[in-house]
Amino acid sequence: RLLIMGDAAHATSPSIGMGMNTALRDAQKFCAILAEHDDDLEAALPAFSAARVPEGNSLTDLAFHLYCLDSRWQLAETVHMILRGKLHAWF
Repeated sequence: RLLIMGDAAHATSPSIGMGMNTALRDAQKFCAILAEHDDDLEAALPAFSAARVPEGNSLTDLAFHLYCLDSRWQLAETVHMILRGKLHAWF
């Protein structure tokens, strides 16, 4: 079995600054769910996913929509990606 938390589980843009907050909330929620299931990982892991995946998806949606609403950030990111691509091709 494998359990991932925080940024690893909720691949979200850092633009909303929720990485550490999400990791701490994941750890707190997993501890509570594990206690509810008497340390039975087979029962706790699906319950953890059911509890946390919707929040991770919501944070990803929020980051995406905030990025899309800021036209200055979009322009800067577009220029950054073009320059990065050119530099990568040259080197």
